[in-house]
Amino acid sequence: MASSLTNVNPEEFTKKDYWNKFSSNLGKVQFEWYGNWDEIAETCNLYVKPKDKILHVGIGNSDLAARFADHLIAQNQIAIDIADKAILFQKKKFARAGIVYKTADITTLDETLNNSNSVFDKGTLDAMLPEENSPTEIPDKMFDNILNNILPAFGRYCIVTLGQAQVLDFIIKKLQTFKNIAVKIHVTHVTKINERFQVPVYMFVVIKMPKDMPFVNIVGNSCLNGDGHKIPSYEKIIDFTAAEREFALFQGELSQRWYIGEEKAIEFTQNDKVKYKLVIHDRTFKSKDKAQDVAAFVVPLGREADWIFSDVDGRTSLSKQCMTRRLVFIFAVGKSFEFKSMKHITEELSQTIQSLYPPGTSQNYKAPFLSTADDIGERRVVASDAKENVYVYDFKGTGEEEWTRRMVFGERDSVIQSDVLLDSAGKPDHSDLYGDYYIATMSAIMTIQNLFELERIDILVLGVGGGCLLSHIHKYLPNAYLTGVEISETVINLAEKHFDLKSLDPRMTIINQDADTYLKIASPQQFDIVMLDINGNDPTESLICPAPFFWSKDRLVQYNSLLKDEDSSLFIMNVLCRSRDRTEKILEEFSKPFKQVDKLKSQQTDLNTVLIGRKENKHNLEHAKVVKANLARLGDDYEPREYITSSYKFDE
Repeated sequence: MASSLTNVNPEEFTKKDYWNKFSSNLGKVQFEWYGNWDEIAETCNLYVKPKDKILHVGIGNSDLAARFADHLIAQNQIAIDIADKAILFQKKKFARAGIVYKTADITTLDETLNNSNSVFDKGTLDAMLPEENSPTEIPDKMFDNILNNILPAFGRYCIVTLGQAQVLDFIIKKLQTFKNIAVKIHVTHVTKINERFQVPVYMFVVIKMPKDMPFVNIVGNSCLNGDGHKIPSYEKIIDFTAAEREFALFQGELSQRWYIGEEKAIEFTQNDKVKYKLVIHDRTFKSKDKAQDVAAFVVPLGREADWIFSDVDGRTSLSKQCMTRRLVFIFAVGKSFEFKSMKHITEELSQTIQSLYPPGTSQNYKAPFLSTADDIGERRVVASDAKENVYVYDFKGTGEEEWTRRMVFGERDSVIQSDVLLDSAGKPDHSDLYGDYYIATMSAIMTIQNLFELERIDILVLGVGGGCLLSHIHKYLPNAYLTGVEISETVINLAEKHFDLKSLDPRMTIINQDADTYLKIASPQQFDIVMLDINGNDPTESLICPAPFFWSKDRLVQYNSLLKDEDSSLFIMNVLCRSRDRTEKILEEFSKPFKQVDKLKSQQTDLNTVLIGRKENKHNLEHAKVVKANLARLGDDYEPREYITSSYKFDE
């Protein structure tokens, strides 16, 4: 069949002789442009009423008019084609009561066609515009005749199309010439070209209004982003269709092969805002393992940045626990959307997940939706600054009583900056420590001998964020004087307002400055402890913290120069890196200027490591004794004591 449509001059598509020849070549074979009845029936049903007058343009060998009569009870239809032989074919094969088949030219006036409530064009416009620079005189006349003469007020012109570039360009230019229209765009289904490439099929519905509209009215109904997507301008139709085409190709790739060792991801937007992010993770199991083919895993609200979900190693571990060959991770990343429940997300995305099944999956298979609990928990946005890409939100898990407040950088691929538990009044509770980095850092500080007898402890923190660690140290070390350097005024304001950072306290100095500038002018040997916790904002970088700009041999010399010439002085650096080789190189460089380097591993992830550089070398048992003595000074009411004691484990 494809050979009948190749090597043809574009002008031939608009000529009666060509279509007579094409219809003859089809013989008695029914030919459907871009899909069968079952694939477009649901969308057609929205615009067909039994007593409507319906006009089919370029009916060819399609059974569409007969389907309308049989399934939609359409009682008054006219089906036209420029080719006599196509009409003869229709009369022989698809004769029905209430259908008039006639040879006619849609570009000319014909009173019998006027006042048609719905005009259906299934592939006719595409045939007239087969490639770039195709002549537009005839499609221009067709479009104008339908909108100006044939349709009454509230009549619908329904164009079924693949949305090729030249067709979209033509449609958009024509729509812009009419003021009395509203437009709805549907993705009716996805079809396969050459049995390989999947492409979406669109139905443009142009509704003729009784008077000019005061604004552009375009609504997209999408496979990718759901129904009711407002498109702000005719030019944005290009973005809408391109996103649908990308998703169709994405579906096609995933349905044809497994992606072992290579994750695939796609984002779903609504009203130009990202709502969901899906990450597809494939893995193999031994033949004896009873692993299921595919499942969806809904990431609990607020925990999107946790290692187990945000990192490929974490997802690999989780997919193994779930015994699933293809696990589709669902991240509800849109902070401006309400996600009511697991049921709500399941209903919204079940059809999408089904479209992402791997090859060989049974059509009757229903992928389960999994999570860490019976439901997805709760998340409420506290504050945000989209320009600086920083977000503050509260979250709690299903069945949990305590809320956690979190500051993250990045809405989609979030990196955690600060975490703090909230008390019963909803205020930050700095008596506890939330997160391995905080606990590891306090564990290192607790190794300073006679910590509470020292007259003064000067601490520099490069990268303040929410200031949770500073606030905790300020609360429990009365001899600590803290200096925090933070480049973002927005972050400082958020920390003061939502994390209770006491920046005006005499023992707390917050400097709104680029750390690079600060390091160039800072006086040497003024701090007992220097902490580096500056995140990068490049999602393609394997080194997340410290930001690559703040890590080098020369930088290490800078940091070391700020430490007092005391045996107890510490340089503490938070390392979050996706590359183990790079982590090892950082550790190797870090070790050179110090007499002793301790490496405190996160209890939750292999990626997060806290490095402590010391100017003295002591046995681990000596450190443990000092930690025990300092914790005794804090008393039994010091909530993190158990974690600090147990988490302070050096590499053996």
